[in-house]
Amino acid sequence: MLSGGYYQGSGDPQDPQQQQPQPQSGNPFMSPEVFKYAQMLTGGIQLPPQFQQLNTDKLTQQFQQSQSLIPPYFAITRASFLHKIKNLACPFIVKQWSRSVPEGQTCSPIDNPNAPELYTPLVFTFIFMLITSLIKGAEKGFSMDFLYICILKFICILFFEIVICKLCFSNFGIQGTYPILSLLSDFSSISFYLTIISLFSWNRALFYVSYLYCAAAAFLWTLRTLNSEQCMAQRQTQSTQIITYFLLILAAIQIILLYLLAPKCY
Repeated sequence: MLSGGYYQGSGDPQDPQQQQPQPQSGNPFMSPEVFKYAQMLTGGIQLPPQFQQLNTDKLTQQFQQSQSLIPPYFAITRASFLHKIKNLACPFIVKQWSRSVPEGQTCSPIDNPNAPELYTPLVFTFIFMLITSLIKGAEKGFSMDFLYICILKFICILFFEIVICKLCFSNFGIQGTYPILSLLSDFSSISFYLTIISLFSWNRALFYVSYLYCAAAAFLWTLRTLNSEQCMAQRQTQSTQIITYFLLILAAIQIILLYLLAPKCY
């Protein structure tokens, strides 16, 4: 029987166990016992003072700012896309590598071709995975597990490169280092060179010629993008030599990764 907003049993009304009221859960799928237990758990939880004093307007503003971080990395045009490919293919002819922009303006890939962007690396990562799958399929060895392993291997390599770079820059006293997305843009550009090498992987001579050229281009690209003004403007003077050696090591790692990741079907 329902009385006064509480459930009561149908037993003897003089029995105190039967008269004990139980709260009604507003959910028909939740039993009163479960609802009572949930109330007991949540009733004893107290948020720390820093969470009780949170400003929701400030949180909303920070969330909106975080949403505006990713779109600029995909803001490109046909001209800027072709310009980025030219810079990747022939970094030896690039004279201006500065990523600095006037104060108050964003570093957009459309306005500054040296600005980091993720559209081009993403496109060539897809093309490289497609070519690698076609080569493996021609050898009758393709499987979805092979594709998953290639993607996972590429993601893990980028992750460890970014982590190592951030940790070392912090230990060397560099205060104004790249954001993570900028480092991701720089390191993932290796997909362009992997795509070029994979196109010539059917012949041993062409493979090594393309590998040597792409290795030199990737070495220069990595060295000069990581050594840009935006990243190194606030570094300490006493650590300049150590940073130079570290950048050389990172660029050399790109050369090794090119050889290890490039498919070989000759």
